[in-house]
Amino acid sequence: MIVEGAQTDPADPAWELTGLDPSIAKDWHVWSMVLGRTLKPAMDELARRVPNLHSAMVCTSDGFNLCALNIAEDKVARMAALSSSLFALGSASGEVVGHSGAEPIDVLTMEHGKRRSVLVGREQPMIGHALVHVVAEGVSLGALLVAAQRCAKEVADLLDLEQPATPPPGSSPQHRRPGPAQSEQAAEQA
Repeated sequence: MIVEGAQTDPADPAWELTGLDPSIAKDWHVWSMVLGRTLKPAMDELARRVPNLHSAMVCTSDGFNLCALNIAEDKVARMAALSSSLFALGSASGEVVGHSGAEPIDVLTMEHGKRRSVLVGREQPMIGHALVHVVAEGVSLGALLVAAQRCAKEVADLLDLEQPATPPPGSSPQHRRPGPAQSEQAAEQA
């Protein structure tokens, strides 16, 4: 099951989006649905590349889901919040041990039993940081890390709205990257 977009209420006063572009934060519920649909090809490709994939998610560093795969709908918001917290914890621990600058963590790995998790963060001007959290069983940590980083690159490419809306030669139309005008049209239609 793929869950696209936010499962939160933007009218809730506790709902603060510190990393988002203000024009996107204003209509976050609509934008999250558009972005979730835009990211679906990257998630489908990740599922194809990782045969024992348990679950995967793309969310913001503020803890809002963009696209989730194999996560029960009632657990999506919690998983996005946990992914965000892990990202913040990893970044803060880097600061404590003396990594220079205020750079957030790039990759966090975890093992729990036979399952391995990889969390990859990539800065995105539009949403702050995009986090790709991948969980698989029976897959080497190296293979899972490569798959998660590749997915994070694909997510970054799909979120790069500065690219032309026409697909590169030889690519299929369903992998077209929306430009700002196309994204705004899709947001209005949603």
